[in-house]
Amino acid sequence: MKFIDPSNLQPASCGLSAIWLLLAMAGCATMPTVRLNQGAVQSSLQALEADVLEESRRFKQQLEASGAVYERPELQIYLESLFQPLVPQHSEAGRYRFALKVVQDPTLNAYTLGDGSIYAHTGLIARLKTADQFAFVMGHEIGHVMNRDLVYFTDALHRKTIATKLAGLIITPALAAVGAGGLGQMGLNTVYVASVKGFGRERESAADQEALATMRRLGLEEREALRVFETFLAEHERYDRGIEFSFLSSHPSNEERLKVTRTFMGAKALDVFTPEKVDNAFLDATQPLRIDNAALNIKLRRLYHATEDLQIILRRTPEDARARFHLAEAYRLIADDPEQLKRELSRKAWSEIKDVADAGQRTYWQARSFEEYQRALSLDPNWAEPYRGLGLLQMAQAKSHEALQSLQRYLELAPSAKDRRFVLSHIARIEPLIAAQEP
Repeated sequence: MKFIDPSNLQPASCGLSAIWLLLAMAGCATMPTVRLNQGAVQSSLQALEADVLEESRRFKQQLEASGAVYERPELQIYLESLFQPLVPQHSEAGRYRFALKVVQDPTLNAYTLGDGSIYAHTGLIARLKTADQFAFVMGHEIGHVMNRDLVYFTDALHRKTIATKLAGLIITPALAAVGAGGLGQMGLNTVYVASVKGFGRERESAADQEALATMRRLGLEEREALRVFETFLAEHERYDRGIEFSFLSSHPSNEERLKVTRTFMGAKALDVFTPEKVDNAFLDATQPLRIDNAALNIKLRRLYHATEDLQIILRRTPEDARARFHLAEAYRLIADDPEQLKRELSRKAWSEIKDVADAGQRTYWQARSFEEYQRALSLDPNWAEPYRGLGLLQMAQAKSHEALQSLQRYLELAPSAKDRRFVLSHIARIEPLIAAQEP
């Protein structure tokens, strides 16, 4: 599967601000909402609703056929146990079927295609800390479905005669990042962009309030909704470069949505002395996903994202060998080009770490990488992958004897490794260097 860094994606033929202006124009509610539990949509929109549902069905088929869906049965069962109580009973069950899937994408996002299919990115789940935070995000997406927001949004686009202007303008990160960029040629730009980017001030706020009402009905901790906003505001502050579609980047602004949410919560929002909830069940169930998401961030060269993912895990479970290994990989790649962090971080975040991230600090990152490889191997001495990374690190340090031993050990433990030829080519480069050093 080929992954593309979402931060490098650019609109194909117009400025980003122009696209968001079009979406903002279309986002205003212009027709009274008929919710799913209130019966059929207005007669003038019934044909459009059928088209939107058909487009959603086609998109869903191709998205899932592309290999984008994250497959971990135990995690799926657990998330379903959190998701299903949130799903309301409604009168359109035959056409709208709520279903949850996780998508391999490290960006912070969740979205619905409008037919009840809800997708949560691995990057989003990796940043959530509790089941109640997950419930808020899912409740928000369910609210969009219940309010038929995609139908009304698409209608607004059509009536403002700007829907065709969106065609071909946007390559969405969630498509490109999972190697499914061809889906953008299906004519679904309007449907997908609306689902990912948001439905405008009124409909986004209504979905927030619907999620809170659902949490209240189920007796969940509403303050966890505020922590979702606070967590992602901090995320945006650290990583505000490039194009990042996210659950909390939708119009209106994060700050405004947080303010509206506090108002809706009333006195509960003022209880600042409630300690932060520790949800070990949620953290344990999602830990394999968090590590996999960190590995995906490494593939995308979002290395600071990856180190943050992994350090969060290791604060809870310091003896996790997989987390140690991936942290070593991230540090090794930072050592290869320390200033790539500058391209990933916001100016403020970069200014806070630049003293240890400039090119002169290569040895610092190499030392940290070596330490983490050693810790991973102490936890699992017969695991092949750390030996490969350690060998590449030692080559970069001009430690030829050590690199040869590490790479040979890797091939001993993984004789059928897919990258065997790659490793053998490195060994072939090292052996003459060693021979030249011998008396």
